[in-house]
Amino acid sequence: MQTREINVLVLAYLGDTIYENYVRKYLINKGIANVNDLQKEAVNYVSAKSQAAFLNKMIDTSFLS
Repeated sequence: MQTREINVLVLAYLGDTIYENYVRKYLINKGIANVNDLQKEAVNYVSAKSQAAFLNKMIDTSFLS
């Protein structure tokens, strides 16, 4: 299968898994050891609402130029 033939939503889904993996590593390195706490904290980073808020903050501060 060619990359251009893959549905963009499928690619976004794959990208979300990569992002979530980085977030999980970050939280574990932060010292959070309880799985329930890890899950709750991860949602604060990986939910669509949170991702939109982070993106808006980057746009507002001209992080992305």
